[in-house]
Amino acid sequence: AMYFSTGGRRTRSALYRVSFKGENKGGAPAGKPELLDLRRGLEAGGEPAGLLAHEDWRIRHAARTAVEQKLLAGGKVALEGDDRLGVIEAVIAWARCSGKGSPELRKELLGHLQRLDLDALDSSGKISWLRALGLVCMRLGEPTDAERAALAKRLEPRFPSGDEQVD
Repeated sequence: AMYFSTGGRRTRSALYRVSFKGENKGGAPAGKPELLDLRRGLEAGGEPAGLLAHEDWRIRHAARTAVEQKLLAGGKVALEGDDRLGVIEAVIAWARCSGKGSPELRKELLGHLQRLDLDALDSSGKISWLRALGLVCMRLGEPTDAERAALAKRLEPRFPSGDEQVD
């Protein structure tokens, strides 16, 4: 059951209990138990190789979390590859797990993001790309004037994009 209350100062207050009556079907989404097993394997420390670009966002998230744990444990994770989503997720993991203000790493991660073809990404991919860019700039220090100019040159013609989610 779930409880919540309403009300406040000088208003009528109440406490409500909400519960579900029906059959609990829990577990994996219908027809997808292999994805649940894959995600649980990643969460238990499985190898995330090749899964950063998985079509299911839950698997990508679990794989990125596994990469972050590997990085925090002192391991290395390659950023090479031509899979756009995989590179974006790897950049997010590196930015989240790296120390503050590393100009060398910032330059490397920005380079990986700059090499990706933004026009080939769907709306979700563009949002992830922008998130990765924001994390790199926030956690690894402000971009230099040259980096800032290169990013502006790349982004200005694409915005506004007409996609409300991306803009």
